Amino acid sequence: MPHPNPLDSFSPGTSLFQRHMNLCMGAGFICLIVNFGVQIPAVILDLAQGGDPPDFSKTVEIIQSGSHDDRAWLFLNYTTLFVHGCASGVLSLGLSRIGLKLLDGEDATLEDMIPRFTQLPGAFVAASTVAMLTMLGILMCCVPGLFVFGLFMYWPSIMVDQQVGSLTALARSGSLALKRPKEHCLAGGLLFALWWAGNLWCGLPVIFLAPMSALVAATAYRNLVPKKPAVDLI
Repeated sequence: MPHPNPLDSFSPGTSLFQRHMNLCMGAGFICLIVNFGVQIPAVILDLAQGGDPPDFSKTVEIIQSGSHDDRAWLFLNYTTLFVHGCASGVLSLGLSRIGLKLLDGEDATLEDMIPRFTQLPGAFVAASTVAMLTMLGILMCCVPGLFVFGLFMYWPSIMVDQQVGSLTALARSGSLALKRPKEHCLAGGLLFALWWAGNLWCGLPVIFLAPMSALVAATAYRNLVPKKPAVDLI
């Protein structure tokens, strides 16, 4: 039996978002506040440079011969992207919990956005690992970064659903994705595009795109890993 195609999850994931619009937008608003807070230092530095910051495409040139201010701008912006990726990963735990509950026919609330305290260290490790590898892959002709994003797209759902640590979640996500590597590379590219688009126009689209992408990933995961039936101990 062929494994489900993750690309087939975009339509049902989007429909799930539409059916629970108020809850999803509330979760997206939380993401907006967190993302805005993370980006404040970079915005301040951009303003300090007169609103005319260096070009990211000239990263190597700036490192080799750029001014001290340009190097500081580059360092802060890459650090901001890294921290933003980590924060997005931690938030994705809550978004994935909401998505899995909705998919399993359970009631979900905004309280589900708050990760369990014991999961925070693992979420940070997983999110920072994926963020770092994706950034390195994007710098290497882009495609490797998209593949990494697709390879590890299931780790939040696995941590929530299977109650495992970050490294186990990353390993299991990779194992699931490698069953259909080409499709997961494409899915990773589309999800990365949604994540990137969420940062445009002062980050406002994240209200829609963060929960939508999380629901798509949760839908793809649930198609691969059905919910285990409850065990009756009586």
